[in-house]
Amino acid sequence: MAKLGKPTAPPLSRRQSLWLLLAALATAAPLATFIPLRLAGIAAFLLGWRAWLLWRQRPLPPRWLLTMLTVFSVASVALQFSSIFGKDPGIALLVVFLSLKLLEMHTAKDALVEQEMAAS
Repeated sequence: MAKLGKPTAPPLSRRQSLWLLLAALATAAPLATFIPLRLAGIAAFLLGWRAWLLWRQRPLPPRWLLTMLTVFSVASVALQFSSIFGKDPGIALLVVFLSLKLLEMHTAKDALVEQEMAAS
């Protein structure tokens, strides 16, 4: 007897990934002027890396690497602002997390979270 599991969501197409990348760029670009250059550089690197992976049709990075990048990003924000709470650290975290989210999206269901982040 076959196991019944959760239905799987369809994977993101290249076209969907490109549109999400462009939406993230359009969202992060105006906010990048309000965060320190180092944090804007981290976000730009992450967005550029995702664009390169999309262009070369490479697989997304493993979860352990994304976890390390997330810890590094939060630590960078905490060192820059001496806290992760408040308006300025919140904007920085939003931009960096939006960039990181693009590196872990595999399905259309995952894309809904990124779309909501970009809309807010």
